[in-house]
Amino acid sequence: MQQIRLSTPKQILDAVPRLLGYSPVGSLVAIPLSGKRGGVVLRFDLPEVPEPSSAGAAAYANAVIGHLSHLRSIERVVFVLCPDLPFGSGPRPPFWVVAEELVAAADRAGIELAACICRAADAWGVYGCDDADCCDIGPRPLGAQEEWVRATAKPGDESLITPASVTTRLRFADEDERHWQHHEGEDDLPSMRQRWLMAFAPDTFRAAPTDAELAHLLCMLRGRHTSELLLVTIGFGAHADLLSLAPVWSTVMGEEDAHRPLPEFSRRRVRQAAAVLRRLAELVDLDDEPVLLASMSWLEWASGRSSAAAAFAKRALEIRADDPLASSVAWLVERCVVPPWLAVVEQWSDEPEAAAAGRDD
Repeated sequence: MQQIRLSTPKQILDAVPRLLGYSPVGSLVAIPLSGKRGGVVLRFDLPEVPEPSSAGAAAYANAVIGHLSHLRSIERVVFVLCPDLPFGSGPRPPFWVVAEELVAAADRAGIELAACICRAADAWGVYGCDDADCCDIGPRPLGAQEEWVRATAKPGDESLITPASVTTRLRFADEDERHWQHHEGEDDLPSMRQRWLMAFAPDTFRAAPTDAELAHLLCMLRGRHTSELLLVTIGFGAHADLLSLAPVWSTVMGEEDAHRPLPEFSRRRVRQAAAVLRRLAELVDLDDEPVLLASMSWLEWASGRSSAAAAFAKRALEIRADDPLASSVAWLVERCVVPPWLAVVEQWSDEPEAAAAGRDD
């Protein structure tokens, strides 16, 4: 549990790399707030050109605010733009057109802009004031944060899977074949779901399942019904009225005839399942197992990691263009749809007098 407190632009800049786990170069970071508290932190790619046309900047800003509008209880937002460019000599930092459109789009959506900050490659400053004497108008030296950014690991391509050794893959292939020969199906769904929950329970989770366990998991993923049952069980637990992804899609899309609210989502269990599926992906030929890529894309999207979700969905669709799960994830990511179960804003404080709250890593 990490303690976070934000009260000044400089504190926000220092906190962003810690909140994300890397330095977000070329990115727009959005920190939604409800009252004095916030939760989810979102990252977007900045436009390719630093000063797009007004129409292009407006479209970009509308997409970002549309993404934020999926969050529950959002009242205010902090934007941090992190271009891989120098600040420049004038009072207006790079991407100031985008910043102005973000302010306008947030105002139209009824979201108050708490701060809009630029952390450029060589300096930082605040958008929204052309007065050189205004407090925090840049360029201001990065100071201690410069060393912090240099020491922060950059994000890698999480969709890359490094295959295990040939010997290890052959051993798993033998186990997979034995499982197919002896597996007679699974009729006891409640018992099966409880075993899954025990396998991925945060308190008892084993990061290195056996080949036999992985072969059984792959068998479940190969079946359309059992794969959806596995994913919803990992995400939401074993509930008799949640046997497929259909209620999840209804809730995500806000359909009027949607099922009753989904059970509590377990991000920790989903992240642990994602780690196991990654291990499984190292043991198989992914060109023959697009269902594994599609399932990984859902786990990534469901836990708020849209970039990895998009990459896995793209790889799955390159192998099987009509894969329904990968197609759904790709559609959601393209339209910036945030999983509603991640949208509660309630964990850390942006006020110095408020008690600092925790943020799960």
